[in-house]
Amino acid sequence: MKHLLLIRHAKSDWDIKEFPDFGRGLNKRGLREASEMKKNLSTIIPSINKYICSPAARTIQTLSIILGEEISNANIVCFEPLLYLAESKKIMQIVKNELINLDFVAIVGHNNGISDFLNLLTQNKFNLEFPTGSWVLLENLSKVSNEEMNDNWQIIQKSW
Repeated sequence: MKHLLLIRHAKSDWDIKEFPDFGRGLNKRGLREASEMKKNLSTIIPSINKYICSPAARTIQTLSIILGEEISNANIVCFEPLLYLAESKKIMQIVKNELINLDFVAIVGHNNGISDFLNLLTQNKFNLEFPTGSWVLLENLSKVSNEEMNDNWQIIQKSW
């Protein structure tokens, strides 16, 4: 069985105008959201084979808070430039490549792509919109092949 954890970065800081979108970090609410995610994901984190994170400041900061010192573990954390503001098809391509050899992957990304990707995996059964600072755990009940990647995904748990 394959598992996928989708994480949308915590609330970013729009007040600092000097930073471009890519460089915006988290605001106070975002710091609280990321700390809450760390608590809620504590039992899931040890099972994850690889984290694939957008290299934007807010996604890195969110993942850093969730993982703590583990963020520096190059074996399980990958910063993927293609994830920055990626559309669902690009996220699918990245996930497919990783789940060929791994059983449990986490993606840390942005809207609208991550919401669209979730709806693609669940075949729009729920028409879900990812709030900032939230996550969803999915499980694929069938043997996953590259061609069948978007079939049979079920939501196991979500934070909102």
